[in-house]
Amino acid sequence: MKAWKLWAAAAGVFLVLAASAYAGKWTERFRQGYWYLTLNAQEPDFIVVDGADLLRTRYLYIIYTLTNESDKPIDGVQANVVVIAGTGKEVLDRNGPAAKALIEKRVGHELLTEHEAAGAYKPGQKKEIVAIFPVPDPNARTLTFQFRGLTNHYKLVVKDSARQILKRVYEMVYYWPGDAAHLGERDLEAQEAHWSWRAIEPKVLDPKLVEES
Repeated sequence: MKAWKLWAAAAGVFLVLAASAYAGKWTERFRQGYWYLTLNAQEPDFIVVDGADLLRTRYLYIIYTLTNESDKPIDGVQANVVVIAGTGKEVLDRNGPAAKALIEKRVGHELLTEHEAAGAYKPGQKKEIVAIFPVPDPNARTLTFQFRGLTNHYKLVVKDSARQILKRVYEMVYYWPGDAAHLGERDLEAQEAHWSWRAIEPKVLDPKLVEES
């Protein structure tokens, strides 16, 4: 399965293999108080779970690895991925144990849930995670996998006296081909991947980490 690999500090660059335009700036980033995790995301896939009464449930899932490539520990990581359908509806990780067990059987080893992967990352530590979703809105033709919490980098935007805090997220966009009746059976087609700034309302935010623009 092809992997999309990026350095989480290389803003706006989509990479298929390991590469980093920002690799030399880790020290500067940590001196400023920012940290970044390296993301290696596989292409998403579908899996079917047989339930009671011969019911079959189809799930969408994505496996990804987060790595602390720096020589400093990173504490308090709360990374997660959200699927956003083209219609704008957000789909959250369901963390279904039956689906997770089948996915682990398919890949041949255990995977972490996003909850299990949260917390501290030691220097060089790598965590392989699976996020599982119900099949999104069948009327959508694009699906965006939005990775949040890869960094503590924020930006403050001031416009017409209004102040808005934005956070750094990474987005992988896929086209979902076919008619609505067969969408869950069709492969997703990769379109683009990029960094974005998205509005948030953080409960706790260190003012020193907010970059004004």
